[in-house]
Amino acid sequence: MTTPPSADSGRSPGALGGGPATGATAPVAPPLGSPPEPAGAGAAPGGRRFRPRALVVALAVLLTGAVAGAGMFALEQSSVTWRPHVTRRASDWRIAAPHGLVIHDAALSGRHLAWASGPYTVVFDLSTGKSKLLGIARHASSDAPAAVSEFYAAWLEGAESSGPSIWTYQFSTSARRRLTDTPGVVSAPALSGSTLVWAGRQSGATGGAKDGDVAVFARDLGTGAGRVVTKGPHVTGPVVADWPRVGWGENAAVTGAAGQVSYFFAVKDVGSGQTYAVDLLAGVTSATLMNIDLSGTTLAWRLQTGGGSGEVLMRDLTGGTTQPVASGPGLSGGSIDGDRVVWAQPAGGGTSIMCRRLSGGAPFAVATVAAGTVTDVLVGGDTVAWIVVGGQNGFNGIETARLVQ
Repeated sequence: MTTPPSADSGRSPGALGGGPATGATAPVAPPLGSPPEPAGAGAAPGGRRFRPRALVVALAVLLTGAVAGAGMFALEQSSVTWRPHVTRRASDWRIAAPHGLVIHDAALSGRHLAWASGPYTVVFDLSTGKSKLLGIARHASSDAPAAVSEFYAAWLEGAESSGPSIWTYQFSTSARRRLTDTPGVVSAPALSGSTLVWAGRQSGATGGAKDGDVAVFARDLGTGAGRVVTKGPHVTGPVVADWPRVGWGENAAVTGAAGQVSYFFAVKDVGSGQTYAVDLLAGVTSATLMNIDLSGTTLAWRLQTGGGSGEVLMRDLTGGTTQPVASGPGLSGGSIDGDRVVWAQPAGGGTSIMCRRLSGGAPFAVATVAAGTVTDVLVGGDTVAWIVVGGQNGFNGIETARLVQ
């Protein structure tokens, strides 16, 4: 789930790009292909060969730097008090950040839950109850959402001189690495399986994008193969992904006639080439777009309107109209996975964590929060997670629950 900067009219989404004809079978999305081998690999300009000894020295320097960096992070990991306080309940977890820190910008996928608290990016294994410090952000990127899938976690760490960099962690190998070739990052990363997606600026010389254009990139973290999904002067964050579908903002909010606002969000099916655009603010004169989430061909988002009212909305990108999932005052969250949409709403002096199955049936309560403010709700597989601030006995953290099948 992503949160963009500050309702749809019901018409079918417009196509920004060509796709298969009606009734045609869309091709399966191809895997990200391996980058082509540069012409004349191994030869320097002018036909000179690289000197093996110099290459060995360079590799040794890089290896020494990598080992030193890993050692420094290990020292920091053991010395800082980042570890959350975890309580196991019947079939779920209660996780509090240490020393009064507030957990925010969480992500959930399968058995992995990731979040930020203060400068720390942490991942938690819902099966074992073990947590791991992924990174320590030192600048503005500390409030950027992490991303998580069943295979990887990804997050930003910044430096004042060079801007934020994308870091990844592979669960199967415990390998933590910085992606050095991702300059100009302008969005939090998104993950789907082993595919990493982000938006960034690249000059015409390096990325094929004009100066000032923003490109949306996709990379297979297993093979290293990548591609540009789209690029242009109006591309913006947030970025969402459920591979082979990738979504991004097409422009900032625009005010038109009668004070109505537009915010176009595009989703491209990389396999078929079809791109859909949905105006997430069409028909409203005052609203804040809070959350955008994508699962399969269904896009879900939440609007916060005047007087504390709000709506959780969804649309099947392949056809139909925008459908309301929930409406009323005090809504928070808004996340979709498969046919499940979750959110939070006030109930009886507390807050109910709600779920609705798109396949049918009435909304139902997953859990009740007696005190505090629920700031976000996430769903991944059969797990729902929500963030509570100022709960009972000063609780600030995350609670989880299992969905009954």
